[in-house]
Amino acid sequence: MDEDQRIRRPRRARVPTTRSRPTDTPVRSTTVWSAIFYGYGSVVEEHRDTLAFNTIYRSVAREFQNDSYYTKGLLKREVLQDASGDRSPRRKTPTSCATSRTQQPIADAQSTIATAFPQLTRTDRRFYEGLLSPTKTTFTTHTYDTFGNIATFTDAGEVGAQMTLLATITYTNCQPAYIIKANHIDVRGNGAVMRLRDADIDCTTGNLRQVRQSLTDGHDGADRSHVLPERQPADSDGAREQGRQRYALTYQYDATVATHVSRITDSFGLSSQATYDFSFGKVVTTTDTNNNVTTNAYDSVGRLQTIYGPYEQSQTVATLSFSFAPVQTPYYSPSGSLTLLTDVPYAITRHVDKDADGKLQEHGHDRHHPPGGRPERVIQTKKDSTVLEDASAPQDRMRRFGAG
Repeated sequence: MDEDQRIRRPRRARVPTTRSRPTDTPVRSTTVWSAIFYGYGSVVEEHRDTLAFNTIYRSVAREFQNDSYYTKGLLKREVLQDASGDRSPRRKTPTSCATSRTQQPIADAQSTIATAFPQLTRTDRRFYEGLLSPTKTTFTTHTYDTFGNIATFTDAGEVGAQMTLLATITYTNCQPAYIIKANHIDVRGNGAVMRLRDADIDCTTGNLRQVRQSLTDGHDGADRSHVLPERQPADSDGAREQGRQRYALTYQYDATVATHVSRITDSFGLSSQATYDFSFGKVVTTTDTNNNVTTNAYDSVGRLQTIYGPYEQSQTVATLSFSFAPVQTPYYSPSGSLTLLTDVPYAITRHVDKDADGKLQEHGHDRHHPPGGRPERVIQTKKDSTVLEDASAPQDRMRRFGAG
């Protein structure tokens, strides 16, 4: 059931009443009162082991605020427990309040005309690690401006470790366009400046024009980024060197959706390019500063299928190729019987194989991956090599198969 359905579902209560007149027999009736449902007060999420008769090995209990329209659906507490019910490893206790633009709590939480928005003011985290009392505790706090934007954020770190972090954020107030965007952030650790960042916002369009990262003494000595109108190059300046020079990168975006970086040029005129498959937003070709081209191809669901390196661009055999078997998952039927895999899922990575003369070999270097296609777990490897002896033709000297 989605959130909108839960909010609109009425909650009914039957209240018996008795009414009568002096000369009449008392009449007993029932008045039905209907109330708006603001969501569930608590929800328990259970993680079960499907290979061990669906036994619980972890659960997450969440409590929500549902006492008013302004706080409906807000998380009040979350507890993570293991199978035995121990609070491990952590518990979060966020507190929220509905606050009007005067930054004061609204007088009547059941009001239908008040102007208010919920504010997450503090979140406490307690790490129990299976014990009755938490071994570590920490908290974060937020304050807001009159528009509901975060004005300050505090992270206490470990209590007693002197690790308090404070971030202060300011915003533009462009009128009459009503453009409110962050243009300054100041981050301090135990009072010492750690980060300073400023931005220029176009008050007509709301577009970001420039981002500046400053040194702790306030000088504009760190990185700068310039963002220009759509479909025009953007640039990023690195930190100033000793001679107050900057190393800069200029970015160009694709002409189709103006989203993906198609060209990067640095201060020395060196550049690299890329093209994209817009169906998946993935790189199809890359060209480096020496005009070496790498080409990628994808299957119907966006998985990488082949890679052609610079030396295999004109070949029919890819530098790397990937194939995947259908993936199945064991499951329990309603009667409790276990249904095992009928086909073992796997993935195969094939590497191009050439001899010392650059001629393609029939067999390459294959790597078979186990169920799930996890590349870090190889279950079979096939390799071969050729050795050039004197001036004779390369000889196939070694072939090895391994399984694990």
